[in-house]
Amino acid sequence: MTEADVRPWDVLLIGGASGVGKSTVGARLAHELGIAITGVDDLHTAVRMMTTPEQLPELHYWHTNPAAASMTPTEMVNLHISVSRLLLPAVRAVVAQHVDDASPAIVEGDYLVPEVLDPHPAWKPEVLERVRGVFLHEADVGQVVRNLRRREPAEGDQTGRATVTQVFGRWLRQECRLRSAHSIDVRPLDTAPERILAAL
Repeated sequence: MTEADVRPWDVLLIGGASGVGKSTVGARLAHELGIAITGVDDLHTAVRMMTTPEQLPELHYWHTNPAAASMTPTEMVNLHISVSRLLLPAVRAVVAQHVDDASPAIVEGDYLVPEVLDPHPAWKPEVLERVRGVFLHEADVGQVVRNLRRREPAEGDQTGRATVTQVFGRWLRQECRLRSAHSIDVRPLDTAPERILAAL
C-alpha cells in the first residue's frame, strides 16, 4: 500500500481567520506527515508587488487608502473576501502544480476561501479529487486576542482585529456548510492535527 493510498489527497488547504492558529496546526501536521507547507499569504504579497493599484485596486486598497483603517469589521471582511477571490487563480495554479508533480503539501493562510474547492475549468477533475480543505474556527474572541498578542506583542491592543477575525470566521463556517470543506474548532489545539485527519 502506497502513501497515497493511505492519504487520499495531495494538497490540504488549511484556512481560517487571522489569529486562530492555522500556522501552528499546519506546521505540526506537516511535520507529522513529512510533507511541505507553504503560505498562501505569500502569494498575496507577490501579486501585490507585481501589480499596481490601477490594475488591482482591491488588492492594494489597504496599503494605499488611509480610510481603510476606519472601516467597520464587516467592511474589512468584505474587502478581505474580495481580495481572497482575486487570488483564486494563483492559488489554483499552485495547487494544480503540486498535484501534477505528485508533490504533497499543506497550503495555509488567511487568503483561502471555501469556494477554492468548487469545480473550475482551471482544474482537471483528477486535480480536484486530490485536494481537501479544512477551515479552522475559534469562537472565543478573547482567545484570538491572546493569540495575536503573543504573535505580535509590539502591535498593542488587538481587540478590534480579533473582532474582524470573528466576523470572518462566522462567514467561513457558513460557506463551509455550502461546500465540500470542513469547518473544525481549532481547540483543543493539541488534538487539532488528529481531528483534521479524521475529518478527511
